[in-house]
Amino acid sequence: MEWKYLGLGAILAAGIGGGSAAMPASPCPVGASVHAEAKALLACLRRLEDQPTGLAAFSETELNEEADFRYSETARVGSRESAQIVAILTEELESRRPPAGGSRSAGGYAALMLAGDLSAALAEARDKHMPIHGWDKVAFRPLENRASRLEHYWTFSEDGASLTEQEIDLSTGSHIIVYAAPGCGRCAAAANEIPKIESLAPTFARKSLWVSFPDANFSADYYNDWRRRHAEFPTNVILDRANWPRRTLDATPYFVFMKDGVVVAEVIGWFGPEKASRFERAVALISE
Repeated sequence: MEWKYLGLGAILAAGIGGGSAAMPASPCPVGASVHAEAKALLACLRRLEDQPTGLAAFSETELNEEADFRYSETARVGSRESAQIVAILTEELESRRPPAGGSRSAGGYAALMLAGDLSAALAEARDKHMPIHGWDKVAFRPLENRASRLEHYWTFSEDGASLTEQEIDLSTGSHIIVYAAPGCGRCAAAANEIPKIESLAPTFARKSLWVSFPDANFSADYYNDWRRRHAEFPTNVILDRANWPRRTLDATPYFVFMKDGVVVAEVIGWFGPEKASRFERAVALISE
């Protein structure tokens, strides 16, 4: 019989296995969308935490399987609910089997970083006395009047001391969204070579926005170093993927060409000026 992952949500909803002893009054729905199911399971786990038995009804195997699944889900779609589930389960597992040498697991911190929930990640790091890669020195400046229908990203100041929230309306006009990563060699090559290609440089200079999802080792130093090396194309940070045209990436750099809210072309990777024709065709589509 083929093994199928069901997860704690299914156990709670069905009232079977170890979860039945701690089953909350309102079981978690199963089979909903990824975000809806994670949100419901998170609410269930928080109710269980408030009960005397807590999560004791679940085995370490069940907790580890759920944590692994939710971590991969966080990396795939940036679900903050899934990241918070990882943090809860990691805490429970550590309470049962304290780490050797007093070191603490980075699972919860890494998941929260992947989801772009920096404030929660930093709180997790401080609680566990973990390195926080310079984020304690960065000031966050959110927009005062945030338009929920627009796409949002964060821009580093020139000195790297602050992150300021910005918004962009992708529903009108022509745009090139370049998903890059500060440590990606091909991303750096693209940033260096595109300004030297006459058929691409003007459009990229006017229309491109370079963005990045935070990773588990998200460091402010990476972005500051990128800005110093590629001032023409600074990489900005997406902390909430909800309205962006791509929530998951197969590789970086990943180029998305949009016109009036519609994705007209996507190009994965950068393989030098000799392959520029793919980008020239995409630029032509948003210039018509």
